[in-house]
Amino acid sequence: MNSKPQKRVTESREARFKRLADSRVNNVLQSIRILGNLSNTTNYQYTPDEVNRIFRAVREQLELVEGKFQVGARNSGRSRFKL
Repeated sequence: MNSKPQKRVTESREARFKRLADSRVNNVLQSIRILGNLSNTTNYQYTPDEVNRIFRAVREQLELVEGKFQVGARNSGRSRFKL
């Protein structure tokens, strides 16, 4: 058993925000880039309505999250998308 005490570094709220924001925004951007791969008509078939539904869902969620920063609301907005 390892009885060595762990050193705990206290991270400020601002530093934690910046660290997590960098990581999470980069994950979102990568997911958006990957979503763009679905536009390849050689591999996928889709209707304009399906494309509109995808981007409507993305815009709605983005607006909900942006609203949290403006108002400080705590609505989770955890809805799942399904075509």
